[in-house]
Amino acid sequence: YITILLHYYDVSPLDNFWLMFFYCCLGLITIYFLKFLGLKVTGWLLNVSEAANAYIFVVFIINKVIGIFLLPFLVVLSFTQGTSFKVFLVISWCGLGLLIIYRFLLTFISIRNLVRFNLFHFLIYLLAFEIAPLLLVYKLLLFFFR
Repeated sequence: YITILLHYYDVSPLDNFWLMFFYCCLGLITIYFLKFLGLKVTGWLLNVSEAANAYIFVVFIINKVIGIFLLPFLVVLSFTQGTSFKVFLVISWCGLGLLIIYRFLLTFISIRNLVRFNLFHFLIYLLAFEIAPLLLVYKLLLFFFR
C-alpha cells in the first residue's frame, strides 16, 4: 500500500517497484520491531508489563485487521487509474482512519483497566508517541524525496 502511494504521488526514489516494496517492508519491520522492543523495555522498567503486553496485543491485532482491510484495495488500486483510483484511495483512507481511531479507543479502555490515569495523560501520550512520530516521518519523507 505504501509503495503504491509513493508511486502515485511521484515521491518514490526508485523506479523499480519491487525494490521499493522491499524497502517499505524493511522500514515497517524496523519501525514495529523498535516499537515492540521499546514497549517491552518500558513495561519492564516501569513495572507495568501487563499493561504493555495488553497495548502490544491491541496494536498488533488492529494492524492485522488493517492488513486484511487493505487487501482488496491493493488489488483495485493496482489495476485502476483516474477517478476510480482516487475514489478507492479516499475510501481506504477513511477506513484506515476509522481503524486507527478504534485502536486508540481499545487501547484507552484496555490500559485504563490496568493502570490508573486520566484522559489528559492519554491525550499527551497519543500526541507524543503516536501522532508526533508519524508527522516526523512524513516530514523526513518530504525532505528526502522532493
